[in-house]
Amino acid sequence: MSFARHTASGMLAFGLPLFTGIATVPAYLIVLGTEKYGVFVLLLAILNYAAFFDLGAGRAATFKIARSRADVVTSSNGIAIEGLLLCLAICLPLAFALFCAREELALLLPAAPDTNRAEVISAVSISVFAIPLMALISLFTGVYQGGRNFYSLNAIQALGGMAVQLVPLMTCILIEPRLDFAMLGVLIARISLLLFMMLFIDRSYMQLPASSKLSFLTVKELLLFGRWPTIMSFAGSIISSCDRFFISNISGAAAVAAYTVPFDLTNKLTIIAGSVANTLFPSLVSDHEDASRKTRAVSRATIALLTPAGVLIVGLLEPFLKLWIGAELAEQGHMIGEIVSLGVWATALGALAQARLLAMNKGAKVVMSYAIQLPTFVIAVYFATMYFGIIGTAIVWAIRCHVDALMMHYLTGDGWGVLRDVFPHGALLLVAVILAGSDHSKSLEISIFLITIAVSILLSRQSLLIVVARLWRA
Repeated sequence: MSFARHTASGMLAFGLPLFTGIATVPAYLIVLGTEKYGVFVLLLAILNYAAFFDLGAGRAATFKIARSRADVVTSSNGIAIEGLLLCLAICLPLAFALFCAREELALLLPAAPDTNRAEVISAVSISVFAIPLMALISLFTGVYQGGRNFYSLNAIQALGGMAVQLVPLMTCILIEPRLDFAMLGVLIARISLLLFMMLFIDRSYMQLPASSKLSFLTVKELLLFGRWPTIMSFAGSIISSCDRFFISNISGAAAVAAYTVPFDLTNKLTIIAGSVANTLFPSLVSDHEDASRKTRAVSRATIALLTPAGVLIVGLLEPFLKLWIGAELAEQGHMIGEIVSLGVWATALGALAQARLLAMNKGAKVVMSYAIQLPTFVIAVYFATMYFGIIGTAIVWAIRCHVDALMMHYLTGDGWGVLRDVFPHGALLLVAVILAGSDHSKSLEISIFLITIAVSILLSRQSLLIVVARLWRA
């Protein structure tokens, strides 16, 4: 199957949960209320930390399986079951320890009206049980990607993503609108996703060696390669969630909802970069010779898709938010979404360069860049939130995305050519954001919006035609 079709199926897999989320957010706001929904969002953010407890085994499995496909000497049989046992050995004791500390963890979350402390503690307790599930899902995702079973993976992830949106809402409607019931719905959805992954996986990856003993060599390989993705995942989780915790402590749970709804909506554009990077990584591992050309061509095509999409979102975001969640939340929400679109654009470039570095087994360089970014970002986002509110938070987040993209492409050694290629697209998106935030008449706004869309498509026309042609031939 072709690279283009695998990427397209990946975008579809992320796109279906996106539209499900768009449909369910207003219902969540009605059923749970704005403040309680903000606490629910924070609990979901905490679950993001669970993914790094696989100790990078998912990305390491992708690397090992992709390498074994290009090298007959290297075997990947049993890698899934060995990674599973490794994850359980680490995650189960950790989950038990966090369960014992559930009351202390609950104190980190802000109070919401009609929510007693016992309800929050119960929700935290249920969240703790999701830690092993998240680690195992990350592992099996890596196995599917390494084996290039993208169609099966994308179909399972699409169903799982929709279940995570729908099941918690249904538990709140059918039982009671409480945080613990919402988290129970998340747990049920995650268990279902993991079971489907285990059901359809290539059975050779689940077979123990002939000796029926764990291969310590494989475990060592997983740990050695996985140490860098683990640190990256941990740092990435802090970066992706610390803004929400600062907002909750400085401005309250309602501000978290006002920030998160437009942020998550716009941030869904990362499905394009995520699908491309996940499909590209095994190819880069198995073919080092052509990696530079592939990365540059894929980066141009990705930005060709992202720029018109970003401009379209910037132009339509304000009226859509007013219709979707009401004028009150849309008042600042549209500005947050417009700023976030700039960060998402840069995130796409950073993700592709990061995939290239990991394929080159240079995860240490990525970790080094995170070590520079993380403390600076945490300090900057705290003071931005303190003095400028959620708009300041969004601006700092977008700036960090651009810094990350610059650093990642610099570390690849040949990324400046990519940045030169995409600079006009980034400048155009920035102009669209500035125009969206300026005061002008409605007719002028529509005219400028249409002209900006036309220019973005003209800038992207060559890469877009290549993408369409490859999909057609696939």
